Amino acid sequence: MEEKEIELFNSNTKNKEQQQEEQEQEIIQYRKQEYNCLRLLTLMLKKNLLLFQRQKCLSIFLFLSPLLICLLILLWQYLVDRFTGFLIIDPPIKDILKQIPRCTSYNDNNCITIGYFILGQTQDWITNVMKRVAHTNHLKYDQDVKFIGNYDQPSQISEYLLSHMNLTQIAVVFCTDSWMLYDKQPEISIPCQFERLDKQVVFYTILYNYTLLYRSPYLSDMKIAYPKDAYASSLKISLDNAILREFTKIPKEDDEEFLYISQQEFPTIPTRFMQGIDIVGNYGAFYFFAPYLLNFLVLINEMLQEKGKKLRQGLTVMGLTHTIYWISWSITALILVIILTINLLICGIIFRMDFFINTPNMILFILYVTFGFSISLVAFFIVVVCPDVKNGYTIAYGFILTAILMQMCFTQAGMSILFYRLDASSWVSIVRALMSLYPAFKYSLIFADISIKSCRHYSLEEGRWVEGDGFTYEDLFAVNSGKVQLDKNVQYQSPCAMDNYFHLLLACMFYIMLTYYFDHILESNRGKADSLLFCITKPFNKFFKSPPQPITDLQYQCHTNDSAQLEKERVIKNCNNNYVDGLRIIGLSKTYHKYPFNIISKDDVHALKDIYLEINSGECLALLGHNGAGKTTLIGLLTGMFKPSKGTAQIMNYDLNDMENIRAMLGVCPQFDILWNQLTAAEHLRMYATIKGLHRDQIENEIDLRLKEVELLHVKDQQIQTYSGGMKRRVSLAISAIGNPKIIIMDEPTTGMDPRARRQVWKMIKNMKQNRVVILTTHAMEEADVLADRIAVMAEGQLKAIGTSLFLKNNFSDGYRVNIITDQVDECLSKIKLILNQFKLLDTSGGSILISISFQYMQDLKSLFEVFEKKESDLSETQLQLRKLIKDWGLSHATLEEVFMKVTRCCE
Repeated sequence: MEEKEIELFNSNTKNKEQQQEEQEQEIIQYRKQEYNCLRLLTLMLKKNLLLFQRQKCLSIFLFLSPLLICLLILLWQYLVDRFTGFLIIDPPIKDILKQIPRCTSYNDNNCITIGYFILGQTQDWITNVMKRVAHTNHLKYDQDVKFIGNYDQPSQISEYLLSHMNLTQIAVVFCTDSWMLYDKQPEISIPCQFERLDKQVVFYTILYNYTLLYRSPYLSDMKIAYPKDAYASSLKISLDNAILREFTKIPKEDDEEFLYISQQEFPTIPTRFMQGIDIVGNYGAFYFFAPYLLNFLVLINEMLQEKGKKLRQGLTVMGLTHTIYWISWSITALILVIILTINLLICGIIFRMDFFINTPNMILFILYVTFGFSISLVAFFIVVVCPDVKNGYTIAYGFILTAILMQMCFTQAGMSILFYRLDASSWVSIVRALMSLYPAFKYSLIFADISIKSCRHYSLEEGRWVEGDGFTYEDLFAVNSGKVQLDKNVQYQSPCAMDNYFHLLLACMFYIMLTYYFDHILESNRGKADSLLFCITKPFNKFFKSPPQPITDLQYQCHTNDSAQLEKERVIKNCNNNYVDGLRIIGLSKTYHKYPFNIISKDDVHALKDIYLEINSGECLALLGHNGAGKTTLIGLLTGMFKPSKGTAQIMNYDLNDMENIRAMLGVCPQFDILWNQLTAAEHLRMYATIKGLHRDQIENEIDLRLKEVELLHVKDQQIQTYSGGMKRRVSLAISAIGNPKIIIMDEPTTGMDPRARRQVWKMIKNMKQNRVVILTTHAMEEADVLADRIAVMAEGQLKAIGTSLFLKNNFSDGYRVNIITDQVDECLSKIKLILNQFKLLDTSGGSILISISFQYMQDLKSLFEVFEKKESDLSETQLQLRKLIKDWGLSHATLEEVFMKVTRCCE
């Protein structure tokens, strides 16, 4: 009994020790992952720093933009103070026109400089007065100064002027009887001829062209006095002097006048709306918005370039997580916003702007950091939504233009009244809720609340500019309310600044969620799209996950021989073996649907159809196929860039769903170079080596080794933008080999290389095959012949044939080729026909004969060899004659290019 208790105690002790060891291992693993995430995050931040550091002009302009904005505001403030700083302006005193100039027209004979009418009977003094007016103005009576006629009513004079337009420059009407005001019953008129004691009353009216003095209210200042007609004023003085000379006995010289008149406009005073205006308080929300809009443009430009060049996908294929990528750019955006905000606060304080002096710095710092970061999140959202770079730039510039126009509206003082009046309609509340999702709306409200307290602002209640008392922390919770007189008394109540801060933070969260969601469901971001309800279904996938089902759809079967079918049978048979020391592709297919949500239609494109393939470790497989055959699609599926429609693949005992583990042992040389122009080759390799998890002590040696293999060690510190196309390909090849990956995929690795560099790369690939799986696609048949252990030929998304180079040549070529050099082609060809029963003539140009002998007729080939190799004494007469005609000969297989063309034509 005691022994059993001791055994039970020892068993419990061992179980506890095992549990503790497992817990310790989990803690260690978690800490390693945590350290690795921190290391990758630091790496991405350093990469972003280098990008901005290499673009010095752009970075300097961005960081100095707050200073430039403050200087611009100071300039506007100076100009406004200069033009509105006066108290009163006295217009100058001007003399009237002394003489009325003679009129000019297209017909001078009919032109009347001064015409006069008489309402009533003609009197002699009128003639004397007008003669004196003509003399004073150096005009001729009866020619320049004319009597037009006697009339009974003023309306008759108007009718005359309208019927004789543009003939009279100015006119005067003398009234000697009465002036009819209303010609209908009852008639109303003003008497013109009456005497008052000893005084004579003279009644006259001057008529001038009113249309010449028209002033548009939209093109002129309404505060300026209405303009006067210079001819009317001059005629008025001439008439008054002539009348005084006629009716008085005061002696005067001929040219001496009784009256002298000068005129002056009313004094001009500034309006209360302009007097004391503060540019920062009134328009600061618009101007201080500019640096963060510029930061938005810089961020979206960098991220769209990474998306367009597939740089982000290149990082994720090599092992970087999407989370680290987005966190790094978020931190970068936050750092840029903080730098801009600090520069803005420093400039505002240095230039003694009331908005910055009378407000706690922490309030302004939080405001602009939150607002600037929210604008950056809008940039992130645009990047993930746009499918390509062109659309991204279009939407970005459209957003900037719209933001500028909207900010002009938000800057107006009456915005709070418009959106928060208590008697507003229900649609205003809807618009207000939608506008709350736009960060600049809440920013403008907060700015208005602060500027009212800290700056000179225009008071709607008082109708003038008043000084602010200063903004304090208590004012964050003060509700802004009041009453203004518009068409009626309007009451408004806008939320306090703290509520607007809270809504600004909600806008940030809103755009973070949108960016996260659309980044998952749009294929242009991660290479493969999740379902629209991935947020709901993803947590339960691990419970309902079913093993991948390989497909055997017979409608895709179109193999040219048994090699592809045998490969399929080998893969299915090996599926019973759970361990995969290499790569196993099981019924992999990819279909691009025309309509969203995988709706099937006849226009769907089947890029890959039922691929079965197995590659062992230490083997190099070359994929051959025309453009569009499915090679790049297959690589995209294996690297996790695309999501397979059917089937799966196992890589080093990991399924395609375990892409995080696969990418840790994967190296990829993409079809197009995924490189940053501003970074050097060494910086690229250092970045990818860190992603692969190499120790810091190993990184520099690994960089030198890989660059030496591609002969770029001497230019490792030069930026990529200085490299040629072939040098960039070699950098991509070196990146694929970084970190000693177990599987390397190369998509046309030697494109653009010169022959010497190509040979060096071939040597490198041969060395890399050891204990690795190497897959390469190429259009160079010589390259596949030299490097590949096996060659797979693809066409129309299907595997047509697979095998060694010799196997393919033996099974798909026309046989052996014999090239005979002779001076007598026709005679030699006639002798060959006597010896060989079956052969195919391929060419007879240039003194040579090229024939093909099928593998089925090897005996004929033996007969031909006897002609070449036997002694002359052992040859027949025909064989001897043929031998004498032959100068040289050669035997070869068919080329791989001919095999490729034959295989790809078989199903057309």
